Amino acid sequence: MKSRFVRKSQVSRLALVALVLLLTVALSGCGLASGMFTIFRRPGPAPGDGTGPISPNPDGVPVTLTLYFGEGQAENLTLEERTVIQRGESVEELAIW
Repeated sequence: MKSRFVRKSQVSRLALVALVLLLTVALSGCGLASGMFTIFRRPGPAPGDGTGPISPNPDGVPVTLTLYFGEGQAENLTLEERTVIQRGESVEELAIW
């Protein structure tokens, strides 16, 4: 009697492991489940959101920003000029980015 109980628990344990493996494969994004779980997909990059490819010839106006940084113990300031492309942002927004 005891041996039958052990065998049933082993079978149920094996079935549980198989079920967990099946769910893992199904939910991991394999080809079979790709259309089922659309809520978990990340949206693709929107045009112009800054995550797409960068053009080597950006459209916009080049603007030179003068930035001041503290050096050492912030007793003196160091001047640094950077040229950035302005595409409709304010100069303050360009300095922050």
